[in-house]
Amino acid sequence: MMAFELWMHGISPEDPQACMERLHDLGFSAVVLGADQRQLAAAKKVGLGAYACTGTFSRSKEFQDERYLAVDVEGSPREWFGSTCPNREPVRKANLSQVEEILSKTEADGVLLDGCRFASPASGLEAFFTCFCPTCEAKAREMGYDFARMRKQVRMIYRMLADGRLAKRPVDMNPFNLLSSVSVFPGLGDWISFRAECITEHFSKASELVRGMGAKMGAYIFTPCLSPLVGQRYSSLAGLLDIASPMIYRNYPDDEGPACLNKEAAALARFLRRGGLKDSKAVETVNRFLGLCEEKKAISAIDREISVESIEQELRRTAQYLEGRPKLVPILYLGDELVENSVQAAASAGLDGVNFFVYKDEWSGVVERISQCASSK
Repeated sequence: MMAFELWMHGISPEDPQACMERLHDLGFSAVVLGADQRQLAAAKKVGLGAYACTGTFSRSKEFQDERYLAVDVEGSPREWFGSTCPNREPVRKANLSQVEEILSKTEADGVLLDGCRFASPASGLEAFFTCFCPTCEAKAREMGYDFARMRKQVRMIYRMLADGRLAKRPVDMNPFNLLSSVSVFPGLGDWISFRAECITEHFSKASELVRGMGAKMGAYIFTPCLSPLVGQRYSSLAGLLDIASPMIYRNYPDDEGPACLNKEAAALARFLRRGGLKDSKAVETVNRFLGLCEEKKAISAIDREISVESIEQELRRTAQYLEGRPKLVPILYLGDELVENSVQAAASAGLDGVNFFVYKDEWSGVVERISQCASSK
């Protein structure tokens, strides 16, 4: 039986060498860092696996111009997670070049892509309903999609939420139900499918590059209940990844918090509230749509935290959907006072280990307890 692994995303900036030595002594297997050559080499020297993390569609350097932004369904440019439209070829090429440079110039064992997706609900209603830029239109047509139908039906859902009159519409016109009604509204299914094809395409090119250089291909991905909304299709990614790290944060505290389950679920509920539903109905609808265990909670309560039961459920889904393919090390928020429950749930679900965001000296006691817990698995 393989040992249950502990990973850490980010280390103490005050004394990184001492931090890595401590993590190794506590039984950690790997650290995920930036592209700093010295830190990656130091991690290897103390016996830790060393992985570099890179943003995928970053709006940096030469991509600051507005023309690189994603475009919402009403035609306005939108920035999300500091990112551009995922289909801009210069942005994609820059990401692949960055990955190649990291692997060529450092001792990294592999790379984890972050943000390889379309916008999520936590980035806001308008940003979520992207991308309808000319580049995406041309790409969709090349792929055989009816772009006009897709835009028309996605706009219908967007306006249903944005105009504040959702409560006056028939029950069967609930936006989340419509996303599943592909036979009635095929354009909505096309939108979900198009986003997944585009994201899988970039993952495939990155995986070919990374594996071709003899390194491990990894990624931070959304949880199973959220991944279809951002273009991350588990069945497509399973064969492209050596390491999968679903972001299963229970109570991440910062505003927005893209990918964090509490923030994304709350954002979806706020979409419905903006559409005119009462909070209780919005929460009930989101809970059913995502398959979570958050009945009879206020939106503000979900925004603060979700239940351990929901986290355990997502961990089990991860094991089910990706079983036996990439190494599964979901990333958890180290500042969660119940993080040890999630570690135990991951071990019980048969996952390979857990990853943590992020090391802080004040959480050293938690790290020690987790180490003791993992050593008994």
